[in-house]
Amino acid sequence: MFKHYLLAIIATVSSASQADTPEPMYWVTLKNDAVSQEVQSQITPLNHGLQAAPTDVSVIHINQSQLKQLQQDLHQGGEHGGYMVHASRQDALDSANMPITSNIFTAPTLNQQAIIESLLPQLDAAKIIDMINKQTQFKNRIYTLSTGQLASHALRQNWANLVKGLPYASVSQIKHQKFLQDSVQVTFTGSKYPDDIVVLGGHLDSTAGMFHTKHTKAPGADDNASGIASLTDIIRVFAENQIQPERTIIFFGYAAEEGGLLGSQDVARNYENKHVLSALQMDMTNYRGSDKDYVFMTDYTDTGLTHFLETLSDTYLSDLTYGEDRCGYACSDHASWHKIGVPSAMPSEAKMREINRYIHSSNDTLEHSDTTGIHALNISKLALTYAVEMGFID
Repeated sequence: MFKHYLLAIIATVSSASQADTPEPMYWVTLKNDAVSQEVQSQITPLNHGLQAAPTDVSVIHINQSQLKQLQQDLHQGGEHGGYMVHASRQDALDSANMPITSNIFTAPTLNQQAIIESLLPQLDAAKIIDMINKQTQFKNRIYTLSTGQLASHALRQNWANLVKGLPYASVSQIKHQKFLQDSVQVTFTGSKYPDDIVVLGGHLDSTAGMFHTKHTKAPGADDNASGIASLTDIIRVFAENQIQPERTIIFFGYAAEEGGLLGSQDVARNYENKHVLSALQMDMTNYRGSDKDYVFMTDYTDTGLTHFLETLSDTYLSDLTYGEDRCGYACSDHASWHKIGVPSAMPSEAKMREINRYIHSSNDTLEHSDTTGIHALNISKLALTYAVEMGFID
């Protein structure tokens, strides 16, 4: 499937050469098997500077028309995109050279049983479904369109309403220079260790292919209204119980994930010199495609953090089951944190070959995932245990 865009890429090379005004150029990293040999001869991957591992990532320099065609085909057929778009050649090389795994996470001692057991029953599948429905009321949440920015405003307002009146909590939007949609963040400032930062995030945009207009229908109920809804319910439970963590916890709704992890790359870059302890990604939480309640992705993640999450599951959620899988290069925003050396992890709704095949289409509606919200609730429970155990020390 990844090689099907061959003729279209060649066609855009030809048409672009005839244009009066040169198109903007972009640096892109993606797996080698996404680029056929014939296409490589047309666009010349610039792999000089790559280290020995990983060996299956290419760096290419393409124009805007080529990028749109590439994005279109990488998103077809219910696949995760698996690519990153970069501001410079050096940034692209850095991303291509990032290790497939790390093992730098230091796991804390589990000692927050009382608070976790009091909060877990308060998570609510019905409220998760309600939040999914609120997001899918937008025809699309595409990051280059006004609807995408309206969705960002709506998320900011929703999160602001949840934490209103809490002196240690704040909500803001993060503007990005190269596209319209803002990212959104909620910060619970730590009472004892405010410079220690724990991250939870998911992307707020949707897509149904990259050749879109304002009329494009891209509801993105599972990808990724479900992940944002899971995060929202954790924020609600924290706020209603007036939970101020000892460490700072930041929840992100990343813009433009579908455009090559654009929003999360900007966000992570801004935190590169801060003490971020770990980052958890919530991308697609509400489709039970496998026989497990959640599946941990083991590539472009931190092995120690993944094992810590498995320990959390064994300790607090022993009735739930989990497995492991690989999602490929840059399949979601956790890769942006992994790239800068922050331990990251992603519990997914299913194994990659069993994920929701309606994603990236007009048919990614609630009817094609779990209408009860129970599957998303289970992943939300895991994320809450992570937030509490990481957010508190004493």
